[in-house]
Amino acid sequence: MMGRQYALFLLLASATTAQASPLLTLTAAQIQASGIRFEPVVAAQAGQSLPFNGQVEAAADSQWVVTAPLAGVVTRLRVAEGDSLSKQQVLLEIAAPEAPALAAEFKRAQSAAKLASAERQRDRALHAEGIIAARRLETTEQKAIEANAAFAAARQQLSLLGISPDDASRGQVSLRAPASARVISRTVQLGQRVNAGDALLQLADPQHLVLSLSVPVTESQRFQRGQRLRLSEPQTDHELGISAEVKQVGWGSASAGNQIRVRAALSGDTGNLRPGQWLRARTLATQNTVSTSALTVPTRALLATAGKHYVFVARATGVQPIAVTRLDNGSERSQVQGAININDRVAVSGLITLKSLLQAAP
Repeated sequence: MMGRQYALFLLLASATTAQASPLLTLTAAQIQASGIRFEPVVAAQAGQSLPFNGQVEAAADSQWVVTAPLAGVVTRLRVAEGDSLSKQQVLLEIAAPEAPALAAEFKRAQSAAKLASAERQRDRALHAEGIIAARRLETTEQKAIEANAAFAAARQQLSLLGISPDDASRGQVSLRAPASARVISRTVQLGQRVNAGDALLQLADPQHLVLSLSVPVTESQRFQRGQRLRLSEPQTDHELGISAEVKQVGWGSASAGNQIRVRAALSGDTGNLRPGQWLRARTLATQNTVSTSALTVPTRALLATAGKHYVFVARATGVQPIAVTRLDNGSERSQVQGAININDRVAVSGLITLKSLLQAAP
C-alpha cells in the first residue's frame, strides 16, 4: 500500500515539474461509465472567506422537556411541532387515575391546617386570660406547626407536578408552557398511555438560538471569541439580516475526529429560524485571504497527497491532474491558486477511478 501511494506521489510530483501534466486519455463514454462528474472553477470573491455550513440549535439554557407528571392516557393534544406558544398556554391533557387521590390528600391537609390554626388562636386567648396552662398551649402550637407543614407539602407536591387542585379533583391533568416558546419536537400521540416521567414535548425559546459549526482543525484559527459572522441561505446564498457572534471555539468535538465545534449566538430577526435549520456562515476575510489570482473549486474536487493538493481538469480528450495551492478551505468550496482557469471544469466524483488510472499510467 505504501509503495502504491509513493508511486502516485512521484507521478504527481513529476507532473508539476514537466512542461505539461500527464493527460489521462478518456472518451466521453468512458467518463460517463466511470461515474466521473465535473463542476466549474469560479473566481474567488474578494472581501470574504469561504462559507462553513452550520446548524441552528436552541441555546442550552433555553430548552425545556415537558414530562408526564402522572401515569395516564393523553386525551387531548393542542400543539404540534413548530407551534409558537405563550406562557401558560395549555399543551395537552392527560386523564390520570392517581390525580383524585392527590386532590383528596391536599384537601385533608388544608382542612387540618385551618382547624389547627383556629385551635391555636383559641388557646392563645385562653392562656392570656389564665384559663389554660402553658403546657396545653405548647401542645396546640406544635399541632398547628405540624398541620401547616403537612399542608405545605401537599400543596408543593401538586405544584411540582404542575397540577391544580381543581384539575386533580377531576382526574384531569393540563400541562402548560412554562414560558413563551416554540415546540421543537413531540413524542406523544393522542390516546397514548404514558408513565410518570415520560418525555412528551421539547420546547425552546426562539429568541435564544445558537449556530453550531463543524470546522476542520486546520481552519479553527479563523474563529475567535467575539468575532462577527455573516450568515446566508444555503440554497441561494442570500445574506440574512441576522447577527452572529462567536461564543465558543473548540469546546467539544464534532462527529468527525479531525473537526472541532464552533458556536455562535444568534440575534436580530430570528423569528423565522428553527432548530435543525442549516445556514452558511462566513468570517470576514483578511487582506491576505483572497489573492487576485485565486479561484474556487468544490472542496470534494481536491486530492490531497504527501502534503500537496491536486485537481483533475477536464480536457478535450481526457482528464489532466493539476497541482494547486490551497489558500482557504470551506465545507463546500475551497480557494486555490494554480495553473487552472475560470473556464475549466474539475472532477468532483470518480476520483478513485482517476487515482487508479494514474497509478497504472506509464
